[in-house]
Formats: sequence, structure tokens, C-alpha cells
Amino acid sequence: MDSINFQLQFDPKRITELAERFSYEKTELEESITTVIKMNVSQKQYLTLDELKVVAEWKTERSKSRVAKNEKEDVEECTKIRVCLKNAF
Repeated sequence: MDSINFQLQFDPKRITELAERFSYEKTELEESITTVIKMNVSQKQYLTLDELKVVAEWKTERSKSRVAKNEKEDVEECTKIRVCLKNAF
């Protein structure tokens, strides 16, 4: 496999300056995810099915139907395991 030699086309010292040219405002959905859902998960240590649906809709519209097929208990159990594993490392 050939390796790719990536090189910046500008001085790395300019990264902050160039990044500041772009603005990014969170949508209501993103704000909800980054505050409410994140806070809920940190308190109870799992996602509910409704919270998973919100996150899935935010990430990709295509996943909505697949997420809706999940059982409430399965979502809570699986996300609880994931949160526990993340906290373990």
C-alpha cells in the first residue's frame, strides 16, 4: 500500500488565524444534545431510547427507522455498558 505524504499548504502557525475566519453556531438540536442529554447521561449513566432517537436524528436521518426498532431496555443496557467502559479507561 502506498503511503500518502500530506503537507500543509500554509505555515502551521497560521492555523488559529485561519480557523477564526469560520463561525459555527449550534442549532437547537445540537444545543439540546450537548447540554441536556449529556447532563442526563452523566447523572444516570445511560441513554434512554428517546435520547438515542434524538442523537441518531442529529447524526443522520437515515438511522431513525433502525433506531426505532430497538427495545427501551436494550438501549439502556447497552449504553450503560458503554458509559461504564468509557469511565473505566
